[in-house]
Amino acid sequence: MFFAAILFDAFITSVWAYDGSVTLPNGNTIYYNFNSAMQTITICTPNSAASPWWTGYTEPTGLLEIPDSIIHNGSTYCVTAISNGAFYDCDSLTTVIIPDGVTSIGASAFYHCTSMTSVTIGRNIPSISNYAFYDCAGLVEIISRATIAPTFGDYTFDGVSSTIAIHIPCGSLMSYYSRWSYFSNFIEASGFSFSATSHNTTMGYVNILTAPTCQSPIAVLNASANEGYQFDHWSDGNTDNPRTLSLTSDTTIVGYFTLQTNDTVYHHDTTYVNIHDTTLVHDTLYLPVYVHDTTTVFDTLYIAVHDTAILYDTLYVNVAVHDTIIAYVNIPVHDTVFAYIEVPVHDTINLTQYIYDTLWLHDTVYIHDTIHITQEGIDGVAALNAKVYSCNGQIVVEGADGMAVQLYDISGRLLERRNEGEDIVKFLAPTSGTYVLRIGDRTVRKVVVIR
Repeated sequence: MFFAAILFDAFITSVWAYDGSVTLPNGNTIYYNFNSAMQTITICTPNSAASPWWTGYTEPTGLLEIPDSIIHNGSTYCVTAISNGAFYDCDSLTTVIIPDGVTSIGASAFYHCTSMTSVTIGRNIPSISNYAFYDCAGLVEIISRATIAPTFGDYTFDGVSSTIAIHIPCGSLMSYYSRWSYFSNFIEASGFSFSATSHNTTMGYVNILTAPTCQSPIAVLNASANEGYQFDHWSDGNTDNPRTLSLTSDTTIVGYFTLQTNDTVYHHDTTYVNIHDTTLVHDTLYLPVYVHDTTTVFDTLYIAVHDTAILYDTLYVNVAVHDTIIAYVNIPVHDTVFAYIEVPVHDTINLTQYIYDTLWLHDTVYIHDTIHITQEGIDGVAALNAKVYSCNGQIVVEGADGMAVQLYDISGRLLERRNEGEDIVKFLAPTSGTYVLRIGDRTVRKVVVIR
C-alpha cells in the first residue's frame, strides 16, 4: 500500500480545472474537460491537486453510466477518455458502465472504489492504465465488450479477486486467457442478445428454460399463465408453448396472455343464462342450445340480462328448438320483434334461430337503438365524458380520469394496457384497421385508424 501511495502522488502533482458538468438521469453529477484541438470530452475530477479530489463536491453514488456524448456550449461532443483519478476513492459507487466511445481509462481512475460490484468496459479500450481499478475489492464481475482483450499496466486490478466472473464476447476466449492471465473465470457471451418477457405480469410470466450460448444459438422458453388467464401467442405470432428458437440475430420476444374462456356450453331442457353485471367476452363465444324433447315440447329458454353485456367480437346463439320459443324478457316473438334490453354491442351480433315446427317471425324486426360509427369512434360512453379518436397513426383517449385503458384488436386480442394515472393516454396503432378500447370498467369504444 505504501508503494501504491507513492506512485499515486505522482498523478496528482498537476492541477485540473474542469470546463463543465452534467447531471445524469439518476441525479449523479460528473465533470469534464473539453479538448478544443481534438473536439472531444474527457471525464475528470472536479477538484484541484489536493487529495481527496472530491472535497467540497458530492460524489456520484450507485449506478454511474458514463454518457457517450455531452453537449458543451451548444454543440455535441463525444466522450473519449476518463482522466487520471477521475473517480478516485468514490465508498458509494456500485455499478460503472463505460461506453464504447471511450478509448482511454486513466491511471487510478477508479482507485479504491471498494463498494463497486460490477464494471462494464467498452469495446474500444486498447489498454487500461496503472492502478485503474486498484483495491476495488467489492467487484464480483467485469463485463468487457472488447473482442481483443485490452492490455493493462501495473497493479491495474490488484486487490480484486482473481476468481470473479469475467464476461467476454463470443470467440475471444484465447485473447483473454493470454492477456488477462490474472483471472481464471471467463464466461463467453452468446453470439446474439436475447430477452423474453410477459406483456403483462399480472396475467402471466415467461421463463427462459435454456439460454443461448456462444456454442449453441438455441433458446427454450415457457409462458405460464396466472389463475384466470391463458397464454395466447408470442409477439412474432407463434403459439407454441414451450417454444424453441434458433437465434440468427439479436432477439426480443414477448408473451401475450388473455382472459380464460370456455368454448362451448351445452344445455338440455330449460336453460337459464343470467348476466348479472358485466360479461367481458374477448374472442368468440358460441352458445349452441339443443332442446331434444319430442312431439310437444314445453321447454323454455330464459335469457336474463340484468345490466350490460359487453361483447368485443362476435356472439353466435344457435337455438335449435322442435316446437316453440317463448322469450320472457320483454321480447314478443309474434309478428313483430321489439328489443328493449340495452345491449351495447360494438361489432356484430348474429342471432340465428332455427324453428322446425312453428315459425313466429312474420313481419318486421324493429331495433330501437341507433349505433353511430365515425372515424373517431362510437359517440357516447355511459357515465364517462371521454373522447376517443385517431390522429397520425395514434389512438388518443381524453378524459380517462386516471383509469386503466386497454387496447384490443378487432379479434379481441389484448394489445396493450395502460394505467398511467393521466387524463390523456396515447397508443401507437401498429397498422390501419379497427381497434377496440375499454376505459376502466365502462362501455367499450371502437376506433378506426386510417394511415
